[in-house]
Amino acid sequence: MTHALHSRQPRRHLLWLVLILALLPLSPLPADTIFKKDGREVVGKIIAEEESRVMIEVQMGKMTAKIWVPRKEISRIERGATPTDEFEERLSKIQPHDVPAYEKLADWAKKNRLRDQERYVRSLIPAAKIQARKHQHPRTWCRGCDADGEASCKPCDGTGEHIDKCERCDGVGANDCKICKGVDGNQVRCRRCAGEGEYEKFDPARGRKVTQKCKDCRGEGLRDCPICQSKGVVECGECEGKKGVVTDCTTCSGKPNHSCKVCRGTGLQPTPLTDAEFAKEQAELKKKAKEETAAAVGEKPKGGKKKEPEKESGVIKGNPFGD
Repeated sequence: MTHALHSRQPRRHLLWLVLILALLPLSPLPADTIFKKDGREVVGKIIAEEESRVMIEVQMGKMTAKIWVPRKEISRIERGATPTDEFEERLSKIQPHDVPAYEKLADWAKKNRLRDQERYVRSLIPAAKIQARKHQHPRTWCRGCDADGEASCKPCDGTGEHIDKCERCDGVGANDCKICKGVDGNQVRCRRCAGEGEYEKFDPARGRKVTQKCKDCRGEGLRDCPICQSKGVVECGECEGKKGVVTDCTTCSGKPNHSCKVCRGTGLQPTPLTDAEFAKEQAELKKKAKEETAAAVGEKPKGGKKKEPEKESGVIKGNPFGD
């Protein structure tokens, strides 16, 4: 009997260990900590505060719970950032051209199980590499492809397609409905009641014909056009709504992105800018940045007048009650 009790004890400890591990969070807990006067600690994220109590969200395994803690039981509160807050802070400090910093942050997000943030940072790395090329080679980054190394086909505007306008629909992609166009709001006469809104039907109970309201058109005599649903237009049968015949662009043969001919895909042009060209470019960039800043605050560039705010007309725009 004693041996049986001793043999069950290790199993009991094992069950408690499994239970404790199940309650442990799968991701790092936020850093807000409430220290209670009885020596206990509550770790989580403070989400609300009132004069007499504080609400903190704690994580238990895959679940979270919101707990109110009375202020009279609190000795002190230490605040910190959640992993998401820390991620945003780290991201805000990275320079657009700092590729190693982006890669380091992506690894940090992966370690802290911030999967969406990791994918987002890795999506920024290709653009950061281009910015790094501009930063490292201010005079020789290729202006033809914006240091990308690739250029888009100009005749097809980078689509790889050429469209010959459809002659039947004149490039609109739809034609007027021949059944209902221009007739009573694009509706057609009801076939059941011949547009009368009612019809006669034999009533066996009365032994005679009786007049009843047409159910198909609800007594109105008109119905939505079965061809275009009273839109007045139908998809062009010639181009199938594509507004024309789509073929591969003759210039790029359907491959709009190609290696830049100026830098041959390197992102760096062979001839650097002269001092005068570089100074002119920098002046234009500063002017553009200044104009964008002025536009953002509703002002004109230096020498102009402040943009006057538009006067209210008193007319309500849109539907104030929603859709």
